[in-house]
Amino acid sequence: MKTLKYSTKARTLEILYKELKSARILPLIYFRVDEWEKDCTKIINLVTKKFNNKKLIIRSSALSEDSIESSNAGAFLSIPNVTISNLKESINRVLNSFGGSTKQDEILIQPMLKNVYL
Repeated sequence: MKTLKYSTKARTLEILYKELKSARILPLIYFRVDEWEKDCTKIINLVTKKFNNKKLIIRSSALSEDSIESSNAGAFLSIPNVTISNLKESINRVLNSFGGSTKQDEILIQPMLKNVYL
């Protein structure tokens, strides 16, 4: 396995997605704030194509969320059970929860887990 260095939640999950053998990480899409501001329609189309009308979770992946020095886990909004019809609004709500986001902060989108057993 690659040596992990602290990064955003989305980038860490992307590395683990390719490396884990005994656990599963659901497929994901992530993008930066500046990419969303430049062309949100393109991103919505990509999400629609990849996840084909599945219910989604929109998650924060801000640069300030986790680092080697501190954790801000749970500090920002995640929105479960999002459909394509409320995707844009949900992404904007998560972005707004960052407060003063930077253009490099990210949004992470994954399918909602179903039938989770504890």
